[in-house]
Amino acid sequence: MENRGQRKPWKAYLLLMTAAVTCPCHLPLILAILGGTALAGVLRENLFLTLIGLTAYFLVALAMGLTLLERGPRR
Repeated sequence: MENRGQRKPWKAYLLLMTAAVTCPCHLPLILAILGGTALAGVLRENLFLTLIGLTAYFLVALAMGLTLLERGPRR
């Protein structure tokens, strides 16, 4: 039986994991993994917009994930 007070903040962990993946320093790795696909071509053609978008999502997801993690489970 699950104790609701001890529930793990899965939304915080999910936000922090996606923030780690979308970190702008990982852009070359993302492009290498997606190499040869249409998505990689679009990302390379719009590299500046991709970098701006990834950075914005990274900052928002990191802030929200840390806030949720700090707040802890709801009671």
